[in-house]
Amino acid sequence: MQHPTLAAALAALLSVWASGKISAQGEPVLQLADQTTYSESFTPVPQRAPPFGSRAIVGLHLGRGNGRFQIDQIAVSLPLNTSEGRFCVRLSSADARYHSLNSYRQSNARDLLPRIETRSRFRAELSRRFSSDEIQVKVVETPTCSEDANGVLVPAIPPGAQNRDLLRVFVNAVGSRPSIVLLDRGDTVVSEGVCSSAPLASVVVYTDICEIPLTPRAISAGGRLRINLLGEGTQTYEIRMPEK
Repeated sequence: MQHPTLAAALAALLSVWASGKISAQGEPVLQLADQTTYSESFTPVPQRAPPFGSRAIVGLHLGRGNGRFQIDQIAVSLPLNTSEGRFCVRLSSADARYHSLNSYRQSNARDLLPRIETRSRFRAELSRRFSSDEIQVKVVETPTCSEDANGVLVPAIPPGAQNRDLLRVFVNAVGSRPSIVLLDRGDTVVSEGVCSSAPLASVVVYTDICEIPLTPRAISAGGRLRINLLGEGTQTYEIRMPEK
């Protein structure tokens, strides 16, 4: 467990970062594993299906985004100055027109910002076309990066998010109706989510948004997400809860 002083400092840094009042100085906590390339695609043509076939979770956010989508303002709550880890980060616009998939390493440098490094060629276009919550972000702690990468899920903090008292889970469950709960390590429910259908007909990446309230107990005890897909059974994901 992280030292309380470090956790408080990280929480304060994330709050200031989300407000947009912090300058982009210092290294991002998640840095591209390959500094020579950034894998992404964008098309102005509306798509009928996502560029991946995964069901269930396609994005996991901490809080609601606010304002236009700023790709260099995506944050993540990870302990600072710890051993280096490996992550896979996927970004998908709700209409499937933008997609990126890249491998990352967790930096253990001294001066860090709680953000995810990006080198998008479409930064201005993405901001013009999409609001903050119209890009779904999925961060997985894993040594290998692929569309169906398995590992511990880490909630991403969307641009402009001010509060961290809600998990927003974007679920792709075509032909089913999902329900979701947050469990502790002993599989006891610590918070129940509410799922609703995707709001727009143009949304093709996910079918439902599930929102889970984060009480202090849920943050301190939560460790797993369990999704029940009606008629298909359950799927359970390990999750790294944000620092308190």
